[in-house]
Amino acid sequence: MINYSVYMLFIYFVTSEPTLTKEPILEIEEVKSSIIKEWILAQEPTLKRKKLVKPILKNKDSPYQTKYWSNCRLIYARRRNGMNLGIINKKVAGMKKDNDINGLFEIQSYATSIVMLRHFATENYIAINEKGEIIVTPSKNDECLFYHYMEENGYVTFASVKYYINEHYDLFLNLKANGKVRDVRRTAPGQTSSQFILIPSDTNKSCIR
Repeated sequence: MINYSVYMLFIYFVTSEPTLTKEPILEIEEVKSSIIKEWILAQEPTLKRKKLVKPILKNKDSPYQTKYWSNCRLIYARRRNGMNLGIINKKVAGMKKDNDINGLFEIQSYATSIVMLRHFATENYIAINEKGEIIVTPSKNDECLFYHYMEENGYVTFASVKYYINEHYDLFLNLKANGKVRDVRRTAPGQTSSQFILIPSDTNKSCIR
């Protein structure tokens, strides 16, 4: 950080009546301007620069219908760190408790590898909106469609069908270690937070049409 007293002494010097010709004055003014900028920056706290995030694009050619599912089963989705996917107070959140009703989902199939996740207790759907937010909605629509893919390690990922950034299916449903979700624009293939293992429900409940 620039010493304030030294800075003020320098400002006094460069602003005093010059004894040289007028040509060097322009150079002095440029130096003074540069010093002022440096001093201002030095007084500011550490700058937290936001990462540049690319805009979300929309897949306008999605051929999938959302009215009827062809297959459905009840599952629990557990993240690699042991946290369970759930819906609490109308928000997607992580839960430590296993086999909890708040973590029970219907995984509904609408085409090959195209699914929706419907919360069994509240009948709400998980969706990804155009802002990159993971939300809960009471009625299903094309924002609720996910591309369901099994990774080489046996875990599955759920990527938005409707939205993407660089290529289709690159925005993922996720769950951080603290039980919160992150902006899907900051997700990527291979991240632990986006990988789940699906555990079949051992209840006698069944999917609801």
